[in-house]
Amino acid sequence: MSILNNIAQNIERASQGGAQMALNLKDNAKFTLMIREEEKTLREHTLQLGRDYYAKYGESPHEDLQALCGKIKDSLEKIEAVKAEQEKLKYSKTCPLCGNKNKDDAVFCVSCGQRLNFDQGIKCLNCGEANQNDARFCSGCGAVLESASRKPAETVEVLEAACPACGEPLTEDAKFCTNCGQVL
Repeated sequence: MSILNNIAQNIERASQGGAQMALNLKDNAKFTLMIREEEKTLREHTLQLGRDYYAKYGESPHEDLQALCGKIKDSLEKIEAVKAEQEKLKYSKTCPLCGNKNKDDAVFCVSCGQRLNFDQGIKCLNCGEANQNDARFCSGCGAVLESASRKPAETVEVLEAACPACGEPLTEDAKFCTNCGQVL
């Protein structure tokens, strides 16, 4: 019987050791998580300290920090230059009438009211797809581009209507007068 008691005691000690090891692992994981959270908080505070210092002393930093503040200033200037270039891309559609820069998705010039979709090519009467000027078939639906549809998409028939402000003849879909910019 004593052999069985010894085995039972060994099993009990092993299970207690395993349980203690599991508790230790749990506590270790908890401590690791606490450390990571505090390190994150420390990074955030350090970053805020740097921002506050640069905002207050960036133009005349302590001599030990002059090089770093210079690098920060250079980076900020580069960011602003790239943002300015990016903004130019948004305003790359030039009005053929007045030369004003408009957003790429603009249909009419914000300065003079001129219709801006002058580069669409031949518009398919079947699906409305814009095609190249020399296309014989629609790239959107395959329909034959008949001679009636071979006029550029921005060209429409001129109606007898005239601008109430200046008398300029208007197109059927005009929302602005192309002469004076009057909203119709």
